[in-house]
Amino acid sequence: MLLNPSVLELDPMATNVSTSFRPVSIIRSKVVVVGDAATGKSALIQSFLRDGEGFQAKYAMTTSIELNVAEVEVSVSDKLVVDLFLYECPGSDVFNNVNSRHFKHASYILCVYDVLSRESFLNCSKWIKSVQTVATSAHVIIVANKIDLGGDGYRVFVDAKEGQQFAKGNGYSFFECSALKGEGVEEPFKYMANDVSKNYTAENA
Repeated sequence: MLLNPSVLELDPMATNVSTSFRPVSIIRSKVVVVGDAATGKSALIQSFLRDGEGFQAKYAMTTSIELNVAEVEVSVSDKLVVDLFLYECPGSDVFNNVNSRHFKHASYILCVYDVLSRESFLNCSKWIKSVQTVATSAHVIIVANKIDLGGDGYRVFVDAKEGQQFAKGNGYSFFECSALKGEGVEEPFKYMANDVSKNYTAENA
C-alpha cells in the first residue's frame, strides 16, 4: 500500500479492532528506509510486500519520500498484527531534500547497501546519523542487498564478515538478502515486527 507521507504524522500506538472473525490488536511502528541510490531499497520493500514474487527489472528513481505499509502477523494465538510504516527516502543527493519531520517517532532505521558498491557501504554511517539527529533512540537494521550477484562474474566489494563486524561494532542488527531472487527479504521486516510485538507485550504485561 503506497500512501502520501505528507498527510501522516505517525505516533506509534496500538489499536484494538473487532472483526466478525476475531479481535485483533494492531500495533503501528515507523521505519525510515535509507541508503544510496540504486542499492535496491524500493526493490526490497516491494519484494517483501509481494512475498518475493513479481520482481520489477526496472524501478524509477525515488525522488521524494515514499510511504508503504506492511502488515505482519506476529502471533496468531495473541492475535497481534504489526503495521510497519515504511518511509523510503531518496538516495541521490540531487533529490535528498528530506524534511527531518518525517523522521519523528521512528522506531527503526533500515539502511540498505549494495554488496557490489563499497561506497554505498561506507555511506551507511552518514545515512544513519542523518536520521538519528531526530530519531535518537531508533534501532538500526543494516541490510546487505544483491548477494545473488556475487557468483555471476561480479566483484563483491563488501563481504558478509565486514558487514557483520560493522553492525556488531555499532550495536546494529545485520541481514543479507537478494531482492531480485526474493531471498532473505522477509527476515529484516519480521525481525522488526517481532521486536515491536515483544516490546509492546512487555510494556503491557
